Amino acid sequence: MTKNSLTDVYTVKEFKLPLQYLSMRKLADKYGYLNGLPIHCYGVQPKLLIGMNNVHLVHALDSREGMQNEPVAMKTRLGWTIYGTCAPESTHAASCSYRICFHYGDSEELLHETVKQYFTLDSLGIGARQNQLLSKEAEQALIKLRSTTMFFNGRYQVGLLWKYDDMRLPNNQSMALRRHHCLTKRLERDLELSRIVRSKMADYEHKGYIRKLTPKETRKTGDRTWYLPIFPVFNPNKPGKVGIVFDAAASYGGVSLNSVLMKGSDQLNDLLPELYKFRERLVGLGGDVAEMFHQIRMKPEDEDSQWIVWCANEEIMEPCDYVMQVVTFGATCSPSTAIFVLNENASRFGKEYPTAVDAIHHRLYVDDMLTSVDTEEEAITLASEVRYIHQQGGFYMRNWVSNSSVVLKSLDENPKHEKSMDMNSDLAMAKVLGMWWSTTEDVFRHKLSTDRNKDLLSGEKHPTKRDILRTLMATYDPLGLIAHYLMYLKNFSSWYRLRRTTAFVPRFVNNIHLRKHGQQPFIGPLSRQELLEAELFQIKRAQEEVYADELAILAAGVCRLHKKNSLFKLSSFIDVQGVMRINSRLSECDFLQENNKYPVVLPQIILSRHLSYATFTCAIIINVTRPA
Repeated sequence: MTKNSLTDVYTVKEFKLPLQYLSMRKLADKYGYLNGLPIHCYGVQPKLLIGMNNVHLVHALDSREGMQNEPVAMKTRLGWTIYGTCAPESTHAASCSYRICFHYGDSEELLHETVKQYFTLDSLGIGARQNQLLSKEAEQALIKLRSTTMFFNGRYQVGLLWKYDDMRLPNNQSMALRRHHCLTKRLERDLELSRIVRSKMADYEHKGYIRKLTPKETRKTGDRTWYLPIFPVFNPNKPGKVGIVFDAAASYGGVSLNSVLMKGSDQLNDLLPELYKFRERLVGLGGDVAEMFHQIRMKPEDEDSQWIVWCANEEIMEPCDYVMQVVTFGATCSPSTAIFVLNENASRFGKEYPTAVDAIHHRLYVDDMLTSVDTEEEAITLASEVRYIHQQGGFYMRNWVSNSSVVLKSLDENPKHEKSMDMNSDLAMAKVLGMWWSTTEDVFRHKLSTDRNKDLLSGEKHPTKRDILRTLMATYDPLGLIAHYLMYLKNFSSWYRLRRTTAFVPRFVNNIHLRKHGQQPFIGPLSRQELLEAELFQIKRAQEEVYADELAILAAGVCRLHKKNSLFKLSSFIDVQGVMRINSRLSECDFLQENNKYPVVLPQIILSRHLSYATFTCAIIINVTRPA
C-alpha cells in the first residue's frame, strides 16, 4: 500500500460532519461504467479534510464518466473518487462525493487489535452457532460454483468467482517484475532457501501445476491478464518445510485480484465440535488431503489471471512468463471452492458409502479429517472408503494418524515420533488441527519453545508485557484444556471481566457432571452466589501468592505478626473462609455489613491495577481502603 505525505496538517478535537454512506453495488447496477472499480460499500464519518495545499493528492490520474447528470469516477493518488449527481430523474439532482481513504494506527493500537482478535478464541464453544443466512454475494458465488464446476478426465475444473462478468484488470507486469527482482535478491542471499524454492517450483512444473508460456502466448494478453507475485512461507512447527504463496492480494493501481473476486460462502465445519468428537470414541482417526487446492484444475479462460514471473534457470537470469493451471493458494475464493468440490465429489457416493460421505461432509476442517469410531475394524473400513472416494475425484489422502498401531499398519502408515516435552522419552506425537496429540498415551500436549524463552525460564530476564503476550499467543488451546493457567497471562482489563471468567469455570465443570448423570445443565446469567464465590477465589489466590508466610503464621494460631512485618500494624486475622482481613475501627460501625466491617488485605500492585481502571464494586473499594 502506497503511503503519501501531507503538509501543513492541523488537528481539531472533533469534526461535526454527518455520516457519509456509499452503496457501490447500487451505483454499479445503475451505472454500468462504474462496474469493476475497487470501491466497497461503507458508512463512515469523515476524519480528514484535504485542502488545496495538498491538491496533488487529489489530482485526476484516470476517470470514468457517463451521461449528463450521472456520477463521475476519478482515480487519484489516494484511490478512486465518485462525485457529481446521482438522481437524474429528479428535478433537483442530489450531488454526492465519495472518497476512499485509509487510516493507519500506531503500533500500540495494532498490538491491541491483534491481542483482541486473539482473545476472541475464548468465546469458541460457549454459545451455539447460529444458522446465518447467506449474503447475496455468497449466494451468487454458490450459483457460479454449481454452474461452472465440471468433472472430466478424473479431475474437477472450476473458474474464478468474479464479482462482475465484465471485469477488466490493468496490466500489472511491472509490479510482478519488481517483486520477482526482490525475491531473486533474497534467494541470492539465502542459498538454502533458493534450493528449496527452486526445487518446489520445479516440482510444480513437473506435476503440471504451472506451465511455461510460449512467446506467442506471452504476447497475447487480454483484459483479464494478471500476474501473481510469489513468495515463500514457513511453518515454525515444520522446520525446513517451505510453502509457496501466489499473492492474489498484491495491489497495482488500487486493484488486486482478490479485490475483484468473491470470497464465497463459509462452508467450514466448526473447529470445536471437530476436536470434541475426534476423541469421543475409542479409536481416533485422522488424515489430510495432499495439496488440496492444486488438485483442482482452473478453466482455461481464467488461467489468464494466474500468470507468474519465474526464472527456473539460475544461470540465465532473464525471467519468463508461466501460468498457474490449478487453484492457487492465495486467492480469496480458493478455500470455499476447494471445500465445495470435495463435498460435491463425496456426494456422488452417498448411497454406496454413506458413513464415509458423512465423515467427509461433517468431519473435515479445510483439508484435515478427524473422527473417531468404536473399533479398529470400523476405523480401517472408514479410512479405506474415504481414501477411495477422494481418489475418484483426483485427491489423495495422506499422513494418517491414529492411536491404534493396527489401523496405521493396515493403511501403510508408520507413527511419526516427536520429542516429548520432558525430552526424556520418544512419544508418537501427531499434529491435529494445530494441537499435539500423543497417540501412544492418547492425550493432548502443549509445546513451548525453550530456545526462545531460555532467558525467561532461567530467570535471567524479567518478562515484559510483550514477552508475556508472545508466550501466551504462541500457546494454542482451542479446547481450553489449560485455560486455568493461561487466564493468568491475559492481563484482564477489569475486575468485572476477571470475576465473570472465573465464575464460568466451576459452572462449566459442574455442567459436565450434570450431563454425565443425565441431568439438565444450568444455563443463563451468572448468579450472585457464583460471582461472590469467584471473587472469593481470586482474593484468596492473590493473598496466597504474596502473603503465604503471613497466612501460615496466622493459621498456626499466632495472634500477631512480627513487628517488622509490613502487615504488623493492620491487626490481621483469618476468617472462617480462609481470607486474611483487618480488625479495624470499622467493626464498630453498626450500619455496615459484616463483610465490610473487616476489610480484605490485598497486595498494593493488585489495588493499583484495579483502581487504574476504576472498575471495583463498592464493596471491594471499601475492602481495600487500607492495602498492604
